[in-house]
Amino acid sequence: MRDATFSQGFQINKLFHDQNPTFEEMQDLIESGLIPAFFEAKRSGKSISPNNVRKMLGLEIPNVLESVEPKIVVPAIGKFVAKDNFVVNTGKKTKVKIPYLGNNFQKWFLDKVEEDVPETTLSSRRVLKWLEDKEIIAGVGGEILAETRLTQVFYLISQQSNGEEGVLLANGYANIFYVRDVDSLLRPVGVFWDGDGWGVDAYSVGVGWVDDDRVFSRSS
Repeated sequence: MRDATFSQGFQINKLFHDQNPTFEEMQDLIESGLIPAFFEAKRSGKSISPNNVRKMLGLEIPNVLESVEPKIVVPAIGKFVAKDNFVVNTGKKTKVKIPYLGNNFQKWFLDKVEEDVPETTLSSRRVLKWLEDKEIIAGVGGEILAETRLTQVFYLISQQSNGEEGVLLANGYANIFYVRDVDSLLRPVGVFWDGDGWGVDAYSVGVGWVDDDRVFSRSS
C-alpha cells in the first residue's frame, strides 16, 4: 500500500480552506468519528462513495451528470483492428488526424481486435462537477451501460476528423469512454482535441474528471 502523497495532502487542505469551517464545526467533525470510521471502512474493504456518505447523513444526492441530446447511433462494424486505425498522423491526406497516442493506450489497446460489433445507440452526458470514474460509472447505470467499444470511439472521432463541430467536444475538454482493454479490464479512455488532431490516452479506473467534460455510454 502506497503512502499518502503531498499532492493529496494539499487537496485535503484545499477542501477545508474552501469550506471555511468555524472552530466549532471543526471540533464537531473531530468528535463525530467520521474520519476514523472512513479509514476503518476502507481497510475492511467497504465501498465508500460521496453518494453513500450523503445517504448516511440524510443529505440530498446532487445531480452530477446532465444528459446531452440527441442520441448517437453508431453503425454495425464487422471487424475493427485498433492498430490499423489508431495511427499517429496529422498529414493533410490522413482520414483522421491523431497527433498523440498515450503510452497506456498503446500498451492496453493497440493490439485489440473487435469483431461483429452491432449497431449501438450511445448517450452523452456532461459532467457537472469533479467526479471519479466510479461515480461516473454509477451515474450512467453501472458497468454494463458504461461500457463502450473501441470501434465506437474511433467512429465518433472519424466523424469529426478535423475537429469539426459534432457530438464530441473539440474545445480541449475530455470525451470519456469506458472500454475493455486486451485483458478485458474496463478502463477510461480520454479523447481530446488539441488543435492539431485527436489525442487519445487510457487510464486505470480511479482518475478524476472535471466539470464540462463529456462521458459517452450505451443507451440500453
